[in-house]
Amino acid sequence: MANTIDLSQFHEVFFEESMEGLDVMESGLLGMDLNSPNEETINNVFRAAHSIKGGAGTFGFQEVTDYTHVLETLLDSLRSGELQLSDELIQLLLESVDFLKHMLQECQAGRTVSEQEIQVQVDRLNSFDGNASASNSGSPDAEPATAQTETPAPPTADAPWTIDFKTTEGFFRTGNDPYRILRELAELGKVNAEVLTDKLPVMSQLKPEDCHLHWKLELSNSTADEAEIREIFDWVIDDAEITISRGDEMPVKFSTEETRDDPPSAPNLLGDPAETPAARVRKEGTYQQQTQEVTSIRVNIDRVDMLVNLVGELVITQSMISRFKEHEATHGLAELIRGIEQLEENTRELQEHTMRIRMLPIDNVFQRMPRLVRDLSKSLDKEVNLELRGNATEVDKTVLEKISDPLTHLVRNSLDHGIETPQERMELGKFPEGLVEISAFHEGGSIVIQVKDDGRGLNRERIYQKAVEKEIIEPGTELSDSEIEMLVFSAGFSTATEVSDVSGRGVGMDVVKNNIEQLNGHIEVSSEEGAGSTFTIKLPLTLAIIEGQLVRVGNDVFIVPLLSIVKSTRIDDEEHKVIGGESSMYKLEEDYIPIVSLKDVYRIDADYTNATDGILVIVDSVERFGILVDEVLGQQQVVVKSLEANFKEIPTISGATILGDGTVAMILDMAGLLRESRSESE
Repeated sequence: MANTIDLSQFHEVFFEESMEGLDVMESGLLGMDLNSPNEETINNVFRAAHSIKGGAGTFGFQEVTDYTHVLETLLDSLRSGELQLSDELIQLLLESVDFLKHMLQECQAGRTVSEQEIQVQVDRLNSFDGNASASNSGSPDAEPATAQTETPAPPTADAPWTIDFKTTEGFFRTGNDPYRILRELAELGKVNAEVLTDKLPVMSQLKPEDCHLHWKLELSNSTADEAEIREIFDWVIDDAEITISRGDEMPVKFSTEETRDDPPSAPNLLGDPAETPAARVRKEGTYQQQTQEVTSIRVNIDRVDMLVNLVGELVITQSMISRFKEHEATHGLAELIRGIEQLEENTRELQEHTMRIRMLPIDNVFQRMPRLVRDLSKSLDKEVNLELRGNATEVDKTVLEKISDPLTHLVRNSLDHGIETPQERMELGKFPEGLVEISAFHEGGSIVIQVKDDGRGLNRERIYQKAVEKEIIEPGTELSDSEIEMLVFSAGFSTATEVSDVSGRGVGMDVVKNNIEQLNGHIEVSSEEGAGSTFTIKLPLTLAIIEGQLVRVGNDVFIVPLLSIVKSTRIDDEEHKVIGGESSMYKLEEDYIPIVSLKDVYRIDADYTNATDGILVIVDSVERFGILVDEVLGQQQVVVKSLEANFKEIPTISGATILGDGTVAMILDMAGLLRESRSESE
């Protein structure tokens, strides 16, 4: 594993995803209602900014990282309720999105935006207090807000602050700049800096991209408190150890959540970088760089997408002709039937080959993980082995591009919250080296991706208490172990006690769940306290054409994705149970599962009046449940058509398709259907 991963090969992906994020921000801001702002819309705008900031830091676009961090702070104030939504704020945020797009376009073209231009925009964001418009403060004649910070602190300032700033070896490679830290610190007062070089290797072993420096800082003539100083270092908390003290006060050391929770250790927490093991990586087969075919696909993707659309139309045509075959087979049209059968064979073959063009190995995402694990393990002072399995497993390029961010969040979560420090692991009787295993494999027509660690596992009691504090659940709510574990995917949920790049803002796990559901997939978590956690993602191989089960309710036809179906059955009286006079349940093996009636969800007529009159289609999504229908019509390959362009979002519908007779059938969203049914019964 001596190969060095060239991150520049992912720049184009970063720019494309960032532009998509900017579109999300702009549309969200434009659609906000001043009188009744939508919390989820605000969360979506914040998440998009957070993702852009993280990607910019990874790829070394520090100016973008710094600016987006300031923008994210303003959005966080809006999200937390510290700022009220107003026309002035929306205008400022929209102009900030425009400027961020300008910065990204300049970076993509290999140019930079001047520091003066960036500072003017930063001052506009920093000066907004919600009481007056900041829209005019960006004019060339406006006095920069930083001019105020140059005024010496009043003579009543207390004793100077002493700051010990010790970075990890990978500090530079994650896009951090010590000069920026010192510059921001100087805005709080006078800074004296001593640079310690005792960790510098000999010249022959020196790598310019590694950081071996250690700073002793003194901040005087300042009225700043500890919280203000800590805020400056929040952005690098995952790549450094910072100790703050004042006069004779006890020094306060802070880093990530798990490091803070550990007992005090020797001052040299990180030690010599050479003594801190890098994350070791074991992979099946030889490590492969991104192939030329991948680049070619990205360049010509419009043509590939057009080909996929044409195949979709061909599938619809074939479906229409098949209906003719079924009705006319008894009329002696043998030759036509043979031609239709040949068309069916050719259509399926063309579809398979077309889809294969879009299929890329999951290694295109997996190969980003070793660097991530290496840097995080060093910054967290942990020893971690990374195992990658199933690197050659192929998946549709659309799924591949959208799974990278959720997978990154899961890996960061495993290292930050899951894996213990070497000392903790040895005290628990474990090997000092933790293990994170990422695997991918095909299961039917799906791809399954698992992120598994052998760390401390989920603390269900702590998760429950935090969910009550965040008002995600009501106190006293009875939940099973699996339901408690799924709370980690709630919006705004976090057990971190401090804000950092890795944890604290309640963004990551919520993003994971949302992104996966947008791909018509689902995620599960299983955990054993003290033994580790396993996150399992199940996704369709492609989003363009799916195998579906046609079901009828009254005069309406719906599509149930075949991958979700466990079985279809009729209900006997002894298998049916009604709870509380409303909730209908079905006994499946030893457990009871909820029954969702499409008649009740969509308020449509149906042939059945009781559950025992209909047919139950049992599906497995977030959990197992049954869908009650009049009739199961059969299986069919369907072309997925998006409804987003013409209709508002429908939680229970993931798309639509055109059947052979020209009618439109809705494709059911399993997770959304269960949520909607439960909300109606409450």
